[in-house]
Amino acid sequence: MTPLTSVTLLFFSFARDRMNRDRWELEVAPGTTIETLYREVLAPHLQAPLEQWMFSVNHVWAPLDQVLQPHDEIAVIPPVSGG
Repeated sequence: MTPLTSVTLLFFSFARDRMNRDRWELEVAPGTTIETLYREVLAPHLQAPLEQWMFSVNHVWAPLDQVLQPHDEIAVIPPVSGG
């Protein structure tokens, strides 16, 4: 059995509303990327295309192919518009 990796997700704005929480401690499989996390766990709740979201890992903007490490803190930033 492969040990799981513990990460923390932080939700902002309407992502917080859709997830019904602002923080989520989650166990993921080793090698999980941000994209995999979104598609397998978050997409059914957040209901917006992956390309519209932004993510940071440990306060640094992160690409979708970034592999999550134990104790990473992932901020989920919803699509924004403005002028």
